[in-house]
Amino acid sequence: MAANEQQIMRYQFASSVDLRAAFSVLEIEYLTVTQSRAITIYIQSVLNIETVEGSLENARIFDVEVLDHSSRVGSDDPNDLIETMVAQISDVVDVNFREIS
Repeated sequence: MAANEQQIMRYQFASSVDLRAAFSVLEIEYLTVTQSRAITIYIQSVLNIETVEGSLENARIFDVEVLDHSSRVGSDDPNDLIETMVAQISDVVDVNFREIS
């Protein structure tokens, strides 16, 4: 993926969620970088997740950026990958979310 194709998408949950617990339930591999940032491996792609409000254990608003995307899996659009992952997290934690600018 070329650097100019990378896009950061921001999401807000209706209430705080524990992203690390959700990653574990969904069997998403992750590396905690700081209290507010994690690198995940999701469907053969590498994503950067950084909370804007809260920490990884009580995230309310967070940014997701695809750092490396395998076009051999699923859609060629990395944004579809992000949306799918966030929707799965939402289902696991049973909290609604919305994309924000």
